[in-house]
Amino acid sequence: DLDASEAIEIADRFLPQTAAIFGRESKPKSHWLYVADGLNTEQFQDPVLKSEEAQAKRKTATIVEIRYTGAQTVFPPSTHMSGELVEWELEGEPARIDSGNLRTAVCRLASASLLSRYWKSGVRQDAAMALSGSLLRAGWGIDEVKEFVESVSIAANDDEVASRISVVQRTADSLADNKPVTGIPKLKELMPKDVVERVYDWLNLGSGAPE
Repeated sequence: DLDASEAIEIADRFLPQTAAIFGRESKPKSHWLYVADGLNTEQFQDPVLKSEEAQAKRKTATIVEIRYTGAQTVFPPSTHMSGELVEWELEGEPARIDSGNLRTAVCRLASASLLSRYWKSGVRQDAAMALSGSLLRAGWGIDEVKEFVESVSIAANDDEVASRISVVQRTADSLADNKPVTGIPKLKELMPKDVVERVYDWLNLGSGAPE
C-alpha cells in the first residue's frame, strides 16, 4: 500500500512486477498485490512528521505499508471515502515472490522515498556523495547505488539527476584508490538525524557503512 506520492512515483523502480495493481484517481497504482508467505503487516513511516504536521504539509507520515493476512484494504470495484472510484490498473494474477526479497524491495522503496523528502536544494551534491559512500562501503554494487541515488533524485524532482549519478562513480573511484569518502556522519549533517537513522535501519547497512 503506497501512501506517499514519492513512493508512488518510483515504485516501479523497486517493486517486482505484478499483474495485479489498483488505485484511484488521486493515487493511481497505489496498491501492488503479491503472493508471499511469512510476512507481517508493517508500516514504514517518516520519523519527523507528526500527524498534524503531515496534514499541514499535505504529506502522509506513512510512506508505504506491507499489508498481510488480517489487514483490510478497499478493493475495486468500490468507492473510497473520498468519493473516488477504486479501479484496477492491471487486473491479473498477483506475482508470487519470496517474502524476504519483497521486504527488501519495500525497504529500499521506503528509504529512497523518505530521503527524497529531505533532498534539499543546496546540499544535494554533498548528500549524494555521502549517501554513495555509505552504500558502497556497506557492500552495495555500483549499479545498485546509481539506481538508488537516481531514484531519490527523481522522487525529489531534482533537476540535476545526471550530476548526482556521476558522484557515485567518483566516490567508487576514491574508495578503489583508498581515498577517504564521506558517509553517514556527513549525511546526518545535511538531513534530520532521525531520517538518516531510520534509513540506516531499513537498509540494514550494518557495520559496513562508515560511522
